[in-house]
Amino acid sequence: MVTIVYAYNTKEERRGLRYYLEATKQGINEPWIIMGDFNSILNMDDRVGGNQVTVNEVVEFQQCVDACGIVKLPPKGSKYTWCDRHGSSMVFSKIDWVFVNDKWLYQMLDFVAVHLPEGIGDHCSVKIEQIENERHVSKPFKYCNAWENHPDFLPRVEAIWQEQIEGCIMLQVVKKLKLLKQSLKELNRQHFRNILTEVA
Repeated sequence: MVTIVYAYNTKEERRGLRYYLEATKQGINEPWIIMGDFNSILNMDDRVGGNQVTVNEVVEFQQCVDACGIVKLPPKGSKYTWCDRHGSSMVFSKIDWVFVNDKWLYQMLDFVAVHLPEGIGDHCSVKIEQIENERHVSKPFKYCNAWENHPDFLPRVEAIWQEQIEGCIMLQVVKKLKLLKQSLKELNRQHFRNILTEVA
């Protein structure tokens, strides 16, 4: 599912976009990518020049992102995606975003949002670029109840959960779950490889 955004200039007008995204999220049960010109900054350092950024300016957009359960696709390239081009007092802002939902993170290949150098327009174009060329098809992950009785199980879980990972809370949880999956697969290979034969 792809949603392309071209948002209004004022905060009041942009509320319609927020309501639309939150309503759309309720019916999404597949990978979802939302991208485009949101005309909103998300963090205090997303603008250089012009008026000073206030908390009120970012809070509604952040609430919308949280309510939709979406995270930023890892960015690459230009930090600021828009410039007003007003001579010596230019304003640079990051107002173009690419977000994905949790199903995208789980089911899709690894992608980055590449913000290209500014061209004819005042916005930087964005290109969604795949990190790896081939999809490695693997067996679906299945949790084995017998793992939790092994003395290495809890230490592995605790070690992964104490890892320091950058990003919003949802992205941290997703990355930790991926790391935990790999660790539990290793535990399975080391100690439970023949469990089905033993059960039989």
